[in-house]
Amino acid sequence: MRLIVITIILFNLAGACITNPDKSVSLVVSDSISLTDTVKAPDDFIIDTTYGHSNDTVYMFCENMPEFPGGQDAFESYLRKTIRYPKSAANEGYEGRVIARFVISSEGKPEEVSIKRSVRKDMDDECIRALSGMPSWKSGTINGKPVAVSFGVSIRFLHKRKDNLNGIYILP
Repeated sequence: MRLIVITIILFNLAGACITNPDKSVSLVVSDSISLTDTVKAPDDFIIDTTYGHSNDTVYMFCENMPEFPGGQDAFESYLRKTIRYPKSAANEGYEGRVIARFVISSEGKPEEVSIKRSVRKDMDDECIRALSGMPSWKSGTINGKPVAVSFGVSIRFLHKRKDNLNGIYILP
């Protein structure tokens, strides 16, 4: 029962923050349950707190998302042409999906490239090399101001071309 009450209160608290984004809200449920965190929603965009970006707040989404030169198709084409299947991985029969994350800074530069799902080190390193070497993007903006935005990308390493492939895939 206590969990249901807390859930309802938190749901209402979240609603208050959305309808009154400039207000700070503090809540104490009872003597035994205390929720004293202050919630402030400065805008309607979600901040990615998993990055320790030193200069900018990093957003997950923004009003105008960053854009790779030439758009999404050009981004996928760049990765297909730039990432090379490591010979040792291909020779040893390794396939798999590498999940990488990166930030496009408020200046449009790729930064903080990291691997969130690994297949093996040489495949990961190849993805990091390609993503770190990307050209500058058109910056994302909120209210006309450039902001940093985080991205995730899935890169599949496959031995043979398969039917109905979409997304980013790398062949030996």
